[in-house]
Amino acid sequence: MLKCDTPKHVGMRILLVTALILLSGCVMQPGKVLLDGPAVAGYTQEGPVKVYTENTLFDYINGEAEVYFARGFQRLYVLTYRNDASGDLYTVDAYDLGSSDQVRETHEYFKGRHSRPIDGLANATTDGLTVHLPQGSFFVRIQATQDVAEPSEEELVGLAKAVHGVL
Repeated sequence: MLKCDTPKHVGMRILLVTALILLSGCVMQPGKVLLDGPAVAGYTQEGPVKVYTENTLFDYINGEAEVYFARGFQRLYVLTYRNDASGDLYTVDAYDLGSSDQVRETHEYFKGRHSRPIDGLANATTDGLTVHLPQGSFFVRIQATQDVAEPSEEELVGLAKAVHGVL
């Protein structure tokens, strides 16, 4: 029988266990991958989905991160879409907050006095520049990128309806 109690073997076992623990943190959590599946009609995704965690959220947003942390933040999925007709770029930020209660609370926090409901999308609101779409455990914010001079509310709402259909 082979003995593995030498310092070399013990060190190798510790190294192996440490590597397994570290690698387990890199595995995607089980569950639905956001927007992994059918294309968003009328829009083309630009680049890969960017995923932010509690350790990296400040890299994407600074001042509002605390709002999401206080409401059960788990992950942020960021996608950029180009409208096939106009060529304008829109960002879809989908915050996974873990529960619909946290999403409702977040939606109430961001709903401004100029927000109005969107026909055909339960609980979704827009102020003409941004769409807020509560969807299950996701709080989705859609807005034009900075290089779009005059965002189209029609395109914003169209993208919100398309995203709603694939979430």
